[in-house]
Amino acid sequence: DQEGKVQIPLLQARGQQQAGKDAWSSMDGVEKVLQEVSYILTHPNLAIAVNTEASNVWSTDRKQFDAVVRTTVRNNLET
Repeated sequence: DQEGKVQIPLLQARGQQQAGKDAWSSMDGVEKVLQEVSYILTHPNLAIAVNTEASNVWSTDRKQFDAVVRTTVRNNLET
């Protein structure tokens, strides 16, 4: 969302995760969590998007989405 929150199915409580996804357990390490974060950044699941406005722009106008992201990153780097 606009505060940087993301939904990571691996970290959801058992019973709340997406079908076919394993819930996190204490046996999972940091590496598995980082792999999951990397995956969702490159393969976003728009059906579970936290920021629905951004997911709508992503799916309808990718150039606009990319422009907004670039502007947001630049603005945050300057602060």
